[in-house]
Amino acid sequence: MERITITMVNELLDRIDELVKRGEAKNRSHAIGILIKQAFRKKALKKALILAGGRPEKLLLGKTMKPLIEVNGKTVLERILLHLKKYGVEEAVVCLGSGGEKIVSSIQGRDLGVKLDFLWEEKPLGSAGAMKHAQKFFDETFVLSWADVLCDELNLNDMLEFHRTNDALCTLALTNVQNPLDFGVAKLEGSRIINFAEKPSKTSSNLVNTGVAICEPRIFDFIAGGSFEKDLLPAIAAKGKLFGYLYYRPWFEMGHSSEEAKKFYASK
Repeated sequence: MERITITMVNELLDRIDELVKRGEAKNRSHAIGILIKQAFRKKALKKALILAGGRPEKLLLGKTMKPLIEVNGKTVLERILLHLKKYGVEEAVVCLGSGGEKIVSSIQGRDLGVKLDFLWEEKPLGSAGAMKHAQKFFDETFVLSWADVLCDELNLNDMLEFHRTNDALCTLALTNVQNPLDFGVAKLEGSRIINFAEKPSKTSSNLVNTGVAICEPRIFDFIAGGSFEKDLLPAIAAKGKLFGYLYYRPWFEMGHSSEEAKKFYASK
C-alpha cells in the first residue's frame, strides 16, 4: 500500500466526514477509499443480456446454431463472453429458446470469467419480449448483445462514456455496410438516431445496427412485447432517447459473414 497526499474541495470533505460520523467509514482515509470504489463501480458495466432465443430456423446456419459456430477454435458465444469479461462484465443473462440445450452444454461449467444465468422462453417472445422476460435481473446500466454477432474490437468503456454523456436510454453500436437493406438501418442527426427501420425497402443511410447496445433499466418501461428492432427502437427514437455510437472496426453477423469471420480470426 502506498501513502499519498491529496487536496479536495470543502464540499467533498464534508461528505467524507459525514460518512465517518454515520459510522459507515472508520476514518477519512477509509471514507475516501469507499467513495473511489463506488465511483469506479458506477462507471463500469457489470451485467449483460445476450439474446440467443427466438424461432429455431432463424438461429440455424445450415445445421449449426449461429452462437455455436466455431471461429478459430472458439464459438461465437464464447468470444462474446470473453469480450464482455475484458470490459469488466461479471454476469450475463442468456435468453434461450428451442434448441437452447446445446448452447447451455457448450458453456456451462466452463470458466469464462463471467457468471451465467440461463433464462428460457416457453415460446418465442420476440426480441423485445425476451428482454422484458429478463427484466428482474437488471437494475443498472447493461450491455445488450445478440448471440450471433462479433465485434470484439468494440471499446465498451468508450461507448459507455458516450452513452452517459448523451443521457441516452439506449445507445446502439452502428457500423457502415454496403448492403444496409439486410439489416436495421439508423438515420442520424448528430449522434441522435431520429429514425430506425428494420430491413427497409429503401434507405439513404448505410449505418446499421451491429446487434450490440448499452441500455438503461428504464428501457423496460417501453416494452410491451414484440420486436426490439421493429417496435422498441422506433418508439425510443421518437422520444429522442436513442443514440448511435459509430464503430468502424471488424464486424461479423453470422447469417451474412461467418466465412469472413473465420478467415479474419485465423489471420490474427
